[in-house]
Amino acid sequence: MSATRNSSFKASSLAPVGAAVEESVPRVPQRPHRWLIVAVLAIAALPLLLLIDTIVAFARGWQTQSRLDFLFIACLIVALGLIVLAVIFSQSRAFLRRQWAQMILLVAVSVGTWLATEAAAALYRRQFVPLSHLWTPSTQQVFNPKPGTMPGIVGESRVTINSLGIRGPELPPDHIAYRILCIGGSTTECIYLDDSEAWPHLLMHRLNHNPHRRPIWVGNVGRSGFSSDQHLGFLDQDKLAKEMDCVVLLVGANDFLKFLGRGKGFDATGEVWERRPRPVWRRSRLLDLIRKTYHAWNVNKIAVEDTVGSAYVERRKQRQAAPVSNVLPDLVELDGYRDRLRAIVHVCRAKNVRLVFLTQPILYDSKLSASAHSLLWAGWMEDGKFLSVEQLREGLDQYNNALQSLCRELNVECVDLTTMNGQESFFYDDVHFNEAGAQEVARLVAEGLLQHPPN
Repeated sequence: MSATRNSSFKASSLAPVGAAVEESVPRVPQRPHRWLIVAVLAIAALPLLLLIDTIVAFARGWQTQSRLDFLFIACLIVALGLIVLAVIFSQSRAFLRRQWAQMILLVAVSVGTWLATEAAAALYRRQFVPLSHLWTPSTQQVFNPKPGTMPGIVGESRVTINSLGIRGPELPPDHIAYRILCIGGSTTECIYLDDSEAWPHLLMHRLNHNPHRRPIWVGNVGRSGFSSDQHLGFLDQDKLAKEMDCVVLLVGANDFLKFLGRGKGFDATGEVWERRPRPVWRRSRLLDLIRKTYHAWNVNKIAVEDTVGSAYVERRKQRQAAPVSNVLPDLVELDGYRDRLRAIVHVCRAKNVRLVFLTQPILYDSKLSASAHSLLWAGWMEDGKFLSVEQLREGLDQYNNALQSLCRELNVECVDLTTMNGQESFFYDDVHFNEAGAQEVARLVAEGLLQHPPN
């Protein structure tokens, strides 16, 4: 009985003492693992820096240009929010505390892979993307547009490429013929016109009807989608340019439409650039590839020319279904356009090649008929809208004016083709010539060249 009491007494007397001792000892707060802090900073650093850089760009005047820009910014904000939540909850902190080394390694590998891919893309762009306008040598392709798709073009058209990759007859020796090379985009290429109907061939025919010391040869290296940056690269790097007596360059439409469609310009190497301040991520070649893929699928689903012209039917449907914008963007790219034209002049003079610029004639006019308006498809913008006819005319007028102003400044020959503007009988869409239009271009260019006849 006494033993039981003693044991009860001891148990009851010791328990409060032990509890009192435990409660009397101050709890030391557990310090977060220093590598947990490092891991959190490593994970959060990239999205945080990109977001800060974006805010700075906004403050300096940059603006988002598409839903893809909004999506990327939203992803940065969401990523930072998730990191904050991971720090708040104890279970996620415990996971980060255990896996801090793996998390840091994952971030380092991801960033390193991204940078390496960006560097590889830059190297590929500079060394392996061809600047040449030349086609596959000694080839031929036949086009047969559907009736009504391209008003003013009748019958099938043959595109014949000579052994040098030039559309036209074989290149004669320089001592035998005066050699002219026509350079430009699709309005020079004339892909849906027969060899005998394209304006460079008609130009050769007209020039040879006038008495000259030597016969005149004209070749065509126009390529669809090429603009002043590719023209500059070709003239500067391809040895063929130095073998010419004269270069005739039709330029302007693609520079304007590319800027309009993507809010960007292009430098002499084909690298994308913007004159406005912009975030670092907006320069990423990987993200640029995603944007191009998105626009190729969503905005301009059929971008490749086909032999019957079906692409034009789809493009016109897209324009007719899309909203129209009456606001011409600030043409900040015009200064870069002038710089590239100036560089082209310098390259041709260094090679002792006569240079003749042509302004770009266009169908756009405020008095277009309904049938002519239904032929239009160009002028899409990055937000999915299409620029109105009046604003398209204003934009291309500014590019043509910039070209003519530079030619006056540098004393360079320029043949003005804008007398063709708005004449529905010359075009099968916004800027491309039908058979009658090609004949008119050849006539005007021949008159311009004969003001200083070839020797």
